[in-house]
Amino acid sequence: MRIEDLSVGMGMRRPLILFSVLACLLLSGCVDIHLVSWFDADSKGRLAYVASNHVANEEIHQIIVSNKDGSESKLVTTSSDLITYVRWSPDDRRLVYATQSPEVRYSELFVIDSSGENKMSLARYDADGEEKKYIWAPEWSPDGKWVLYQLVSNEVGELYVVNVASKSGRKVAGNTGLFATHWCPDGRQIIVGTTSGGGAGDISLGEISTVDVDTGEMHGVAGMLFVPFMTLEWLGNAKVIFTSPSIDMPTTDKKLREAQMGLYHFDLTSQRFSRVQAEKGLVYFVLSPDRKKILQLLEVRDQKADSQDMFDMVVSDVRGREVKPIGQCDFLVMPIWVGNDRIAFVRAEDEARFVVLSLGDGKEKTISLSSILPLPEKEHDAP
Repeated sequence: MRIEDLSVGMGMRRPLILFSVLACLLLSGCVDIHLVSWFDADSKGRLAYVASNHVANEEIHQIIVSNKDGSESKLVTTSSDLITYVRWSPDDRRLVYATQSPEVRYSELFVIDSSGENKMSLARYDADGEEKKYIWAPEWSPDGKWVLYQLVSNEVGELYVVNVASKSGRKVAGNTGLFATHWCPDGRQIIVGTTSGGGAGDISLGEISTVDVDTGEMHGVAGMLFVPFMTLEWLGNAKVIFTSPSIDMPTTDKKLREAQMGLYHFDLTSQRFSRVQAEKGLVYFVLSPDRKKILQLLEVRDQKADSQDMFDMVVSDVRGREVKPIGQCDFLVMPIWVGNDRIAFVRAEDEARFVVLSLGDGKEKTISLSSILPLPEKEHDAP
């Protein structure tokens, strides 16, 4: 089996290692929590992010909102549970976020006003014995009335939507390996990338599908191959942009080591692929809000000991042209677009602050967590 021309240069082993480390951090809390994680930006460029630290032997996690330059920062909410995602609503008024308790005894999905008011639980899942359940990748519907999320347990994914007003939810797809999900612009369908198992090494057999939100009917539109960190985004005009490897199946260890990854457009109407770029070391990409540019994360080519925890960042148009290197970032904290002309990211050597980079003039604004909002001190009983 071969997906025609799905190629780009990078070894397939490292993405699996990165995915495993990230999953370890997010799903089990088995390593120290980074001080800054999980960015998102609204349509005006306001930031929402999760800041975490150990305070008096207790893990404290906060959602903070601020302007893109770090000014007018405000605490939205504080949690002793790990906060794993935060996303702005389409009207820029509310945030949806997911949490998981220590040892993942339960996972919960919340919505809250950006002012910190009207916090509401949308869904909660308790562990069933040793079977832990994780709420993954919540995303607002285009009209802001629904939230889409994945429920993952024992490496099996189920796809749910929940109405924010009524808190009523339903499963729209299940018993599959869900790796990437996004609402279609009409709000009636969801585009998903799934794995059906099989494959070889880090490469899995899979499919791009659409799911009808009302009926749950899943319609496969294209077969594909992918590896961990496979990315799928809605490009508009009935097109999606995604990453996928090219390899003959069955394969060999040598071919796996030499396999490449690439950026592809897929037209859902004509059912045709087109390769738009082949970039060595491509791991992940983020589409700009206007869907005209992509931020690409690449393996650091000079793999020294001090570069193992970093990605190279480059910006290009959606055709993979006009490539511009912009620096390096921490591989555990995914960078985001702030509007269409700025990037927010964390440097690997300093997770206690983040940087907002202007693509126009190259100027950076470094925002220190300690100068924004001190973490609360643990209360002690009076002597």
